[in-house]
Formats: sequence, structure tokens, C-alpha cells
Amino acid sequence: VGVIKLKTTILITATLLVLVSIVVNQRANLFIYLMTSSELPELLEPKDEGEEVTWFDD
Repeated sequence: VGVIKLKTTILITATLLVLVSIVVNQRANLFIYLMTSSELPELLEPKDEGEEVTWFDD
């Protein structure tokens, strides 16, 4: 019983270590995927900023 429990613990630990190492290795790709896979946020309502505001794209 003790040997089977030890083997199971080692197998689970090794599996978790492999999964964690994959996530750490691919963290930049996962971050980019999570940032770009969602829908775009809603735009804010336009505000009247007055005459003193200069827009450079006009």
C-alpha cells in the first residue's frame, strides 16, 4: 500500500511540474492570447471639451 501511494504521489508531482514548466515557458504567448481573444471594450461616450482643446488630426 505504501509503495503504490508513493508511486502515485511521484506521478502526480511529476505531472504538475511538467504542466507548470509548460505554462512558465509559454507565459508570453498565453498572455498575448488572453489579451487578444476577448471582445473589444465599449467606447466611451464623446465629451464636449470646449473651444480651447486642439485636435491634431483635424
